Amino acid sequence: QPENAELMLGFLKSLVEQGRTVEIVPLVRQELARQPGESRWWGLLANAALETGDYHKALLVLESAHRLGAASEEMLAGLGDLYADQGMYREATAIYEEAGHAEGSPERLLRAATALLAVERPAEARRVLAALDNRDRELLPQQETERKRLAARCALLENQVAAALVLLRSVLDDNPLDGAALLLLGDQLSRESPDEALAYYTRAESIAGVKVQALLGMARLETLRHHYTQALDHVQRALALRPDPRVETFRDELLSITRSSAPNTP
Repeated sequence: QPENAELMLGFLKSLVEQGRTVEIVPLVRQELARQPGESRWWGLLANAALETGDYHKALLVLESAHRLGAASEEMLAGLGDLYADQGMYREATAIYEEAGHAEGSPERLLRAATALLAVERPAEARRVLAALDNRDRELLPQQETERKRLAARCALLENQVAAALVLLRSVLDDNPLDGAALLLLGDQLSRESPDEALAYYTRAESIAGVKVQALLGMARLETLRHHYTQALDHVQRALALRPDPRVETFRDELLSITRSSAPNTP
């Protein structure tokens, strides 16, 4: 009876909340024997495995639910995450694409694309982002901005610099103080167009969340231009905001250069 199933579901969820995950497994399997196509039972079984740290079992459960067509969007995204954690990026991407066409929040797909870019898998990340193409109306403004930023990062990793610059400038058209886009533009233009890069870094410096990165970007830029005194000033300001041993090493190198290049006084 539906009402009995709802009572059982509530009881099993309460066991999970109490940390009694081992106890729910035989009960859930009983329900699955009666309703093998019911996604909520598969979800509970997968969650029980995750709670006990058995990720392999959780993956097998979610794969079974997927084969039976009983996996929800949330479960598909979880299966994709487990594949990605094991370095199975091709399988993860296929699942993320499938999840993208299901109902539910696109936030998980944006996080998935971010994770794929973190391990430099731009082709797979691009496919995940493409799964959102038919869901434009669902995206919040900040999610659309994030999709553009991620697409730009894909393009940069694939050496499609012109396409990346177009996307990043589009982000700034929507929000002139988008810190991530300003930093990416500064980094990309430092060698080819240093004055333009400096303008982006200067704008980013006014944003609290990226001020340190902007100062360090300006320091790298001034180092490329052999303006070591200016670079040292930026580094020291960055260190005053956030101490970092690696940045201290950079500072020491700049100090050595500026001292050696200073004119000797009698």
